[in-house]
Amino acid sequence: MEGGITKHAKYRNAKYEECDNTSVTKATIVAILVSAEWWPGCGPFKEKLKAAYTEFNKDGKKLEVIYLSGDKDEVKFKGAIAKTPFITVTNYSDHEALIKKVKIDGYP
Repeated sequence: MEGGITKHAKYRNAKYEECDNTSVTKATIVAILVSAEWWPGCGPFKEKLKAAYTEFNKDGKKLEVIYLSGDKDEVKFKGAIAKTPFITVTNYSDHEALIKKVKIDGYP
């Protein structure tokens, strides 16, 4: 696992392009979203979080959301993150280990 979820980790934006960690290091709040396209409650929750994120950041970026996927399919995850303003860790293969590391045991 390269860096995990830290200010030294490598990230990708919603277009799945590598990005720097500035949004993480300068954010007042960093949240971790664990979501899965197959779970019915995740879609509505993700839409509410996206609206709150946009509202919270309208006067400058204060909140960053790091999106980790519970999906077993990277293609589905890429489609899901593309609909958000969130970032993710560089290696999709690290998501499962990071979800366990932050002790997430369920979905919204």
